[in-house]
Amino acid sequence: MPESKKERRFMGMVHAVQEGKIKAPSSNIAEAAKKIKPSVAKEIGSSKETGLPESKGSGMKVRTMSHKITRHKL
Repeated sequence: MPESKKERRFMGMVHAVQEGKIKAPSSNIAEAAKKIKPSVAKEIGSSKETGLPESKGSGMKVRTMSHKITRHKL
């Protein structure tokens, strides 16, 4: 499950790119869309934001988060 609202939104965009609903707004999202299983992106991207912090920690950026996610090759 996502650890922050930013992570959930990122995975939502990855899932939308995988389904062809949107064009990848950044190279990080395009790279993640190629490496992450669609089922994982859908599960995380469609989860609820209620109760999640806006970001995971002090200043974690989407680029860092995408690197972390793609490094593990989900």
